[in-house]
Amino acid sequence: MNSHPISTPGSSSRPYRSHKVPACDVCRKRKIQCRIDEAGRRCRFCRERDVACHFSQKEDIRESTNQPRSKRKAMEPHQGTRVRPHSVSEPVAGGDGISPDESSVIMNPTMAEDIEVVEHYLPPEANKDGATTKSYSLVPSVQGKPIIYLTVPKRRRGLRTDSNPGSAQRQILEQVLGLLKEAVIRLFFEHLNPCFPVVDEATFWRDWEQDECKIPSALLCDIYASTLIFWERSPSLRLHIRPDMTFAWNQAVMALQEDFMAPSITTVQSALLDLMGRPVLSVTGNIVNAGRTVTLANSLGLNRDPTSWASSSENEKNVRVRLWWGLVINDFWSSLAHGIPSNICPSNYDTPLPSVASIAGQSATEAMKRAASSFVHLCSLTQILADLLPLVYSLKETQNDIGKKIRRLECDLDSWEDSLPDFLRMDSGARAEHVNGSSNLWFCFLSLKVLLCRCAFRDSCKSDPNVTPNGKETKNYRLAMLRDSALTLTLYVSELTGTQMNEFWISYATHLLVSSTTVLLRCTIESAGINMKQRCTGELVKMICRLQASHWDLGEFCLERCTEPVMKLAAALGIAQTPAKPSSQQERSLIEQSSESAQLATNHTVEPSDGLNMFIPADSLDFPWETLWDTLPESTGVWNYDSGVF
Repeated sequence: MNSHPISTPGSSSRPYRSHKVPACDVCRKRKIQCRIDEAGRRCRFCRERDVACHFSQKEDIRESTNQPRSKRKAMEPHQGTRVRPHSVSEPVAGGDGISPDESSVIMNPTMAEDIEVVEHYLPPEANKDGATTKSYSLVPSVQGKPIIYLTVPKRRRGLRTDSNPGSAQRQILEQVLGLLKEAVIRLFFEHLNPCFPVVDEATFWRDWEQDECKIPSALLCDIYASTLIFWERSPSLRLHIRPDMTFAWNQAVMALQEDFMAPSITTVQSALLDLMGRPVLSVTGNIVNAGRTVTLANSLGLNRDPTSWASSSENEKNVRVRLWWGLVINDFWSSLAHGIPSNICPSNYDTPLPSVASIAGQSATEAMKRAASSFVHLCSLTQILADLLPLVYSLKETQNDIGKKIRRLECDLDSWEDSLPDFLRMDSGARAEHVNGSSNLWFCFLSLKVLLCRCAFRDSCKSDPNVTPNGKETKNYRLAMLRDSALTLTLYVSELTGTQMNEFWISYATHLLVSSTTVLLRCTIESAGINMKQRCTGELVKMICRLQASHWDLGEFCLERCTEPVMKLAAALGIAQTPAKPSSQQERSLIEQSSESAQLATNHTVEPSDGLNMFIPADSLDFPWETLWDTLPESTGVWNYDSGVF
């Protein structure tokens, strides 16, 4: 649509203006031209005078060359302390005065105190129109903890950016989906958002019904792409062919990159959906996006407790809390999965844990309330992970009380398990009504136990046997606990049903499964007892065959990295492979492995200690915890379970 006015040559009349595009209430009342720079935002006149911009009818984007001058100077006063969302495109903000060309960043606590005093004694002056302009915006909070936002340009000077980032990609995806786009969005709110509630459903549908253009294009692209993995769960969508997920994610990634050029709080929402998206297509891209999303969230003040903000609505407070904890979950579990230190420090935020009531309203179904409960318990489990990760990544050997901290974390895990409601417990998996997200919750819990046991074994290896009389027994006990924890997780994955695999899972489960399988492989190789070797290897083979038959996207990485070493170990120990239904490519790979393994088993007689001489090439596995194995003594390099020595 051509937005420029149409005029005939030599005509002296005013340019043609289509009355199908209404003006805002203020401009219509003053009978002046309403110039809109970006859809869903305030017009230029209202923005320059810091007044509310409301439209009683459907709005559209248009430009004009003439800007009439206002005759009135008495306008509504600027409310510098108001922090109230008006649409899903701007669900939370640091303060009023945010325009398409402006953004707000939070000031550090010490400087906020100084600004509060200066603003009190040196109030800002009014401009020529009578409106008060402020460089800083104060959010009323608890006395002694001022929250100050600084208004800064939103876009880089001299760099041309799209006023509606992701609009081209959104148009492409909606053309692909056609009439099914609304069904995809409903599937998102029914299946994904209850377990990872980063988008407020009520606000979204309100704006969607008023004007679809109010929904940020980048956010909508990520909603479309992240929901395609659950396509078969919708009775209406499964009747149609699912669009290519790789193509959809590429469109969503391009939209997100454009959105980061002029980021807002909706960029955090889009980035979280991108980071939690399945299947995992770019590890490096996720690592980079995770870092800048945390930085953006901190600059927006999401790490601060909003419960005492008097000018904020309850809905805004809830959205801020849920967004921050979604970011906390992503950051710490990605740190564990990718083998990098976390970007968030627990001492640098005071945002409280969300509650089920704040996520699922009174009108929510029981299934949605239980899914929200799984998110809340995942948040509390992530707190334990945050306390454990410094033991993994600390490069300074100054912690003398590691043993005490490990015992405290073990107690925390036991307390967390005891606090679970009945519908989230392990034995609830066999029930008819399975809670969406509970399988992911238990997988994360078991993965955390594996990591804790690994840290405990690492600490036991560092103890001096001359100082600690029972040092060998401690190592033997800790290594057995490590083996049992990895074996428990392997058994859990092998027994997952198709329904459980189709639930909500964090994307990092694919890396955690590889890490746990690697740990169990290592423990199996270093075990001296042939019975224990055969048991562990048999369970690994069973899990590999289960993943091959299920075609689970989160198991593909484990199959790629661990199938060959597991099958070689099984052939050497004379363990038969469980029949499975792999894909054609995997079937060819298994045939080659079977012939190679059969030849190895024929030419090699297995003795109880032969597993000690089998070492898996490091290049054939992914080792995100490679630094955790560097504490083994250099003398022999192999641990004996029975004798407790190397």
